[in-house]
Amino acid sequence: MRIVEERDWHDHVLKIGQDKQDQVSRNVLTDMHVLVPIDTGALDESLTWGRTDDTTTRVGSTDKDYSVYVEEGHEIVYVNTSGVKVRTGRFQPPQPYMKPALFRERSL
Repeated sequence: MRIVEERDWHDHVLKIGQDKQDQVSRNVLTDMHVLVPIDTGALDESLTWGRTDDTTTRVGSTDKDYSVYVEEGHEIVYVNTSGVKVRTGRFQPPQPYMKPALFRERSL
């Protein structure tokens, strides 16, 4: 998959109107639900969309601060009994679900 971000993407979003923007947001959310990796299901259950103002919607997790670590991958660390973070040298690979859903080509 190749993702190319257009510089004037925001102007395109403003032109399509609220109804179409809402439709796209719901479609992005649907794709995120399909793509999100499931462990406990908590991240999937936290995914929502909503309008923040007349021109902006938000799609994603409302309360799971680890969602970006799932998307981008991360080093595995733990806190030992002394309260010190220990780096294991192991990495959890990325499991992208937000970017593929957001950048999927759609027709309106």
